[in-house]
Amino acid sequence: MNVAYGIVAGLLALFHLYGGGVKVVRSRERLRPMMAWVDTSPMPAVRAIGVLEVRGSGGLQEGPGGPLEPPEPLIRRT
Repeated sequence: MNVAYGIVAGLLALFHLYGGGVKVVRSRERLRPMMAWVDTSPMPAVRAIGVLEVRGSGGLQEGPGGPLEPPEPLIRRT
């Protein structure tokens, strides 16, 4: 289970890292074909969304219980 969680979390983290990095680095003209909403949004807001996505990718990989550990169950069985 930990291996499956690690693979899924790692893939999600990579997708968020790529998507956020694109928003941070590329210009409005290069973002327009992929994301039409950048025309109506100020670029500092687009960059801020990208930074939040990049920072969030680290949290996805870290996991809620530590590195690559699934969360604790709500009800503990004894």
